[in-house]
Amino acid sequence: MKPLKPASFVLAAVLASGIVPVRAQSTAFTYQGRLRDNTIPAVGVFDLRFALYDAATDGSKVGADVTTNNVPVTNGLFSVMLDFGVNAFTGAPRWLETSLRASGATGDYILLIPRRALTATPYALYAPNAGTAATASSVPAPNLTGTIPLARLPGEVVTNNEAGLNLSGTFTGNGAGLTEVDADLLDGQHGAFYQDAGNLLAGTLADERLSANVPLLNANQVFSGSNLFAGDSLFAGVAQMTNVGNLIIGTHAGDGASLSNLNAALLTGTAPKATDFTGILAGDVNGTQGSTVVAMVGGVTAVEVASGVNAANNATAANVSDTIVKRDATGSFAGNVAGAFSGDGSGLTNIPASSIVGTGGSGGTLLLPAGITLVSLLPNDPCLLASGCALMMTVPAPPWVTSAAAGSASARFGHSAVWDGKRLIIWGGRPLLGSAYLDTGAAYDADTDKWEAVSTIDAPVPRWGHTAVWTGTEMLIWGGNAASGPQNTGGQYQPDRQLWRSIPVSDAPSARTDHVAVWTGGQMFIWGGQNVSGLLGDGGFYAPDTGQWSGVTTDGAPAARIGATAVWANNRVLIWGGEGEPGFLNSGSQLRFDTSTPYWFGMTADNAPSPRRGHSAIWTGDQMIVWGGHRAGVPCGDGAAYDPATDSWESLPTTGSPTARFNHAAVWTGQEMLILGGSNGAREFATGAAYNPLTGVWRSLSSSGNPIARTEATAIWAGTEVLVFGGRAQGMAVGSLQRLVPQPVWYFYRKL
Repeated sequence: MKPLKPASFVLAAVLASGIVPVRAQSTAFTYQGRLRDNTIPAVGVFDLRFALYDAATDGSKVGADVTTNNVPVTNGLFSVMLDFGVNAFTGAPRWLETSLRASGATGDYILLIPRRALTATPYALYAPNAGTAATASSVPAPNLTGTIPLARLPGEVVTNNEAGLNLSGTFTGNGAGLTEVDADLLDGQHGAFYQDAGNLLAGTLADERLSANVPLLNANQVFSGSNLFAGDSLFAGVAQMTNVGNLIIGTHAGDGASLSNLNAALLTGTAPKATDFTGILAGDVNGTQGSTVVAMVGGVTAVEVASGVNAANNATAANVSDTIVKRDATGSFAGNVAGAFSGDGSGLTNIPASSIVGTGGSGGTLLLPAGITLVSLLPNDPCLLASGCALMMTVPAPPWVTSAAAGSASARFGHSAVWDGKRLIIWGGRPLLGSAYLDTGAAYDADTDKWEAVSTIDAPVPRWGHTAVWTGTEMLIWGGNAASGPQNTGGQYQPDRQLWRSIPVSDAPSARTDHVAVWTGGQMFIWGGQNVSGLLGDGGFYAPDTGQWSGVTTDGAPAARIGATAVWANNRVLIWGGEGEPGFLNSGSQLRFDTSTPYWFGMTADNAPSPRRGHSAIWTGDQMIVWGGHRAGVPCGDGAAYDPATDSWESLPTTGSPTARFNHAAVWTGQEMLILGGSNGAREFATGAAYNPLTGVWRSLSSSGNPIARTEATAIWAGTEVLVFGGRAQGMAVGSLQRLVPQPVWYFYRKL
């Protein structure tokens, strides 16, 4: 069974990796499983409670619950002994429901979903109750149901697929039911008699029985001999002749409209005047034809054409051959000239240095005036040094700053974060493994370095793993895991009024977690995820102004999955990656909004990154950039950019890229993609990097100011700096908010 993140709490998978009876006469069996904390194997000691049901959902409980305390879990693996009694397994299907809590805790057990179907091994216990059939050597035929094998039938019984039978007796009837009877075996004339056309006295021979030399009146003929066809009434169709010796004699009436490929040299008689022809005359034509005055050529008057010819004829020596200069309507040279320029640029003048994009390259020089100051990202810029510049000053990259403001949101992970234009709003999540969920939050004002609590009045029920989007005036919370399981509820929060109102459940998508949510500019779009029924490949739209839900077509939608990423790309939603029924995915799709009804449009997998989840995706304005993630716990350190306009992928460079990682944070600054934190499964990272898609260059972010190593943190771009909050480190929730201006180290040079 492929591990899937369950729809509750921190169990990433529960696998019946081994269900073995303890002994032949016992009703107990060993149950082995695997626990994962999100994508990380769980470690610790837990109290486990098991219940047996007769259905995957709802249904009736079978037998009493079995509780096992102080169960050690190492690298995610555990093993327990279960016994539901002698009457638990009667041959009907059974499902096992599991709950857990931290060992020694007194709170409620956490329900793990979905229930897991038990394999056939425990039903070995049912064999002693199989009845007399277990030892019966024969059963009366009236008591049998089903199909009797041929070997059990008497030899006198004739079956349809028997061969080589010798039947005796008298057969009556007209033989209407007999087929494939050889006429040679019938009394009377043999089959050869009827196959000789000479013996046929009546009837009609089919065309295919005639010799190929017999012409057919209703078909085109190919004649290979020298044939003569005479008379005025020839063939209704076209006579096809391949031999040059064939000659057709007779009178042909009509205008010759159906004649083609006529060689004029072989025609006799007198041709009409050229003026009697219509259309274009090709080839040489002797004689005269009336001239026609051409008034327009390509929409330009003949006078203008003549003027242009005169201008070309009067061109001065300054016009250089093989050179094309683009002029505007006034005759000036204003505007951009596109194309590739070769040469050393020695003929170019009056170009300001601020207009030059790129680098001088190794060994190159720049013509710079003395005293000019320039800035570079290189500590020993070869071009500037070769141009007579000297390094005069270095401005270090700004350090990380940790906020010490009072009233901060408590440490948590699995929470949500939005930026309302002036505040970072944190809500929900959980503080640690096996703990209760949160319905609290706080808003951080970056300008004043102050926190303000988010109201809990009418807030949604506590949850984690939900989604949140910002509409421009409200934060919309939806879905996720609560104490009762996956949710299809949510809330709308207005931070300026500290006011919550519920999101209706009427017509809402089914409850789910690990889904994606995107704000389209007028609606919140929900898609994918999973619940107790399994993976989901559907979704819906929510309009906060009207409080109405509406559906979305599944025609052409991506396969059901969890762990996908989604971005809003001007007029479409791009969904990519994650984990589905076949395993990890590198496929996706576009939900386009360029018609009155949104529709799904394919996304190529050519040159796409390898299958993964736990990756990041950002929108640059014209490309979606995917980076990092993992496949079955193996971290990825690569990525690619997707252009929806051309439906194409282009790999990102790996030189200078960050260490492979997953569950990191990523933001777009307007110029660069920032990668922050994350984990490789063994440890969390405090390092980060910036990628510029225009130059294709990676650079490291500042490591000064003690950035915190963390994974599953939330990060937002606040206009001039990035704000990072929450997450986990070494199994513990993080509560610190850190901020960074991602300016690189600047190196200032002066021309001597």
